[in-house]
Amino acid sequence: MARKPWWGRIGVFRLPRGILLLGLVSFLTDLSSETILPLLPLHLAALGATGVAVGLVSGLGDAAADLLKVFAGYAGDRTGRKRPLVLAGYALSALGKFLFPLAATWQQFLVFRPLERLGKGLRSAPRDAIITDLADPQALGLAFGFHRAADTAGAIAGTVLGIALIGWMQLEIRTVLFIGAALALAAVPWLFLLREQVRPPVNRSLALHISSLPRPARRLLAVGAVFGLGKVGYMFYLLKVSGHFAGPMATLAPLLLYLWFNLIYTVAAVPAGRWSDRSGRRPVLSAGLVLLALASLGVGYSTAVLPLVAAFGMYGVANGLLEGNFRAYLGDLSPDASRGTAMGLFHTVSGLAALAGGLVAGLLWDRLGGPAPFVWGAVLCLAAACMLTRVTPVARQ
Repeated sequence: MARKPWWGRIGVFRLPRGILLLGLVSFLTDLSSETILPLLPLHLAALGATGVAVGLVSGLGDAAADLLKVFAGYAGDRTGRKRPLVLAGYALSALGKFLFPLAATWQQFLVFRPLERLGKGLRSAPRDAIITDLADPQALGLAFGFHRAADTAGAIAGTVLGIALIGWMQLEIRTVLFIGAALALAAVPWLFLLREQVRPPVNRSLALHISSLPRPARRLLAVGAVFGLGKVGYMFYLLKVSGHFAGPMATLAPLLLYLWFNLIYTVAAVPAGRWSDRSGRRPVLSAGLVLLALASLGVGYSTAVLPLVAAFGMYGVANGLLEGNFRAYLGDLSPDASRGTAMGLFHTVSGLAALAGGLVAGLLWDRLGGPAPFVWGAVLCLAAACMLTRVTPVARQ
């Protein structure tokens, strides 16, 4: 009897236990984060923070995380052990969240927020390297797709939980922040069940710079940088939507579209990973970049409800096609001994590019009006798609 193809034999719940555990941890962590983050600007404002102060707190936190990612990935490769870094990263984030409701002034967040984000910087690259190590090479896209879906499902649940705690139960913001921190702490014990493929710490000559990676991996990093530079943050999407409504709908409509985006993203992530496992990473990433360009233009120029709903749906599908498959492709292209370093470099390069891109988008928003940042994002997404044709398509052995 002919053997069934892999997609008939491998499903989400037949992924290695370690990948399922990491999916559960990410679900709980994002459940925590999305319970907290929508309320954080309100908490800062109550402490007397201005808009510039809120941006400063957010920017410092993201920069701290992005800078640490490459060093964490490098440390995992040098020592041969990645789980301790992942465990420490999730624990640090959870403990950092407990500081938020304890703050007496907004200036304390200039320390508390970067401290919490350092946990993300510490765990991201080693975690992605563990997923790559544990996954079947023919199902690497599925593995990353499942992880992104679990992460985004937690974001959906966290947003709904935050609305319920504030709107229905009418709890104080500080109380909700404590609840969110407790959810983050509940994710940590599961990591003690995680088993990784420990590698001997023999790679003492590994260099911490981009030239240490194969040329295809370096080219993919360049694609990630251009993609990050043109990735218009969802906050601009929500601001654009809010301007089309008045009264309570100016707040409710962006929130509903944000939930719609996350729902589509969650549903699309796993099929997108399976598609890339069957057809190759490059066609899937190219489709995602083109779709993201269309979504950006759709939000930038739409004024009616139905086109906005369609554009946010495309935004969700595009993220499902891109987020996990960029990591899977880098896993294909990176040597086993330097995979954590490669993942860290990708996170750092694309993350810092996204910070710069957010600044450009903000300047375009202020100087030229609503559609300008979305046109900028669309052009750079198409440029990244063109650059992707220079990346050699290979399969991980």
